[in-house]
Amino acid sequence: MSILKPFSSEKAKFLLEGEVHLTDSLLKLEFFIVDKLNLFGLPTTSTTWTPASIPKEDELWKHTCFECFLNPKGMSLYYELNFSLKPAWNLYLFDRYRYPQPPKRAAEFELKSMNWDQFESKLNVELVNHTKFKKFNVGLTAVMEEQAGQKHYCALDHKGTQPDFHLLESFTLVRG
Repeated sequence: MSILKPFSSEKAKFLLEGEVHLTDSLLKLEFFIVDKLNLFGLPTTSTTWTPASIPKEDELWKHTCFECFLNPKGMSLYYELNFSLKPAWNLYLFDRYRYPQPPKRAAEFELKSMNWDQFESKLNVELVNHTKFKKFNVGLTAVMEEQAGQKHYCALDHKGTQPDFHLLESFTLVRG
């Protein structure tokens, strides 16, 4: 697991880790949270959702949202996957940095399963990769919104002068 660091330099009151596993056709994501102060009001029951019960919604990043950015090696395009504990999810394809706007929805990854484990405070997501791409630069990120409203922008690496999850140089993991 890799630590997702908040953008601000203040000492975080929580710990967020993430991992991505990629085989030819399966993408597995894990986000693990240590929230001893109950800042985020995370679900108190374990839940496994069926793909049919998880709608696609836009603007999930406005609240607590776990994200994965996938940039096929050698390409300028990238995918953005968003997951909310509502539950909800979405998938976008960008041709290059933040283009087009609004982003276009994509269908190249199929949600297979999503579950929240209350005992481990972990979100597990599995998707089927229907793209021709098998090797990716990966960025794991999250927007963590406290119950009081303060937001923390967390990523494996922050290359910009402000939180910007779309910077390809911040996609520091290589998978595939």
